[in-house]
Amino acid sequence: GYVLASLFPGDAQRLAGMAHEAGISRIFGGIHYRFDADAGLVIAENVRGLAVAADRQNGLVGLLQ
Repeated sequence: GYVLASLFPGDAQRLAGMAHEAGISRIFGGIHYRFDADAGLVIAENVRGLAVAADRQNGLVGLLQ
């Protein structure tokens, strides 16, 4: 969701909510603990930064903004 939020800033809040909801559902499903979901969101934000930085070299994100 975070990479998509960078591409579609108008939908950033909705996409972040969906990512949060996915993490919560895995906690309620007994698949993960809260710290797993929290760490996953941190990792996702770091990956977003790397993906956007790498993509800016190719110009896609720049064209969409």
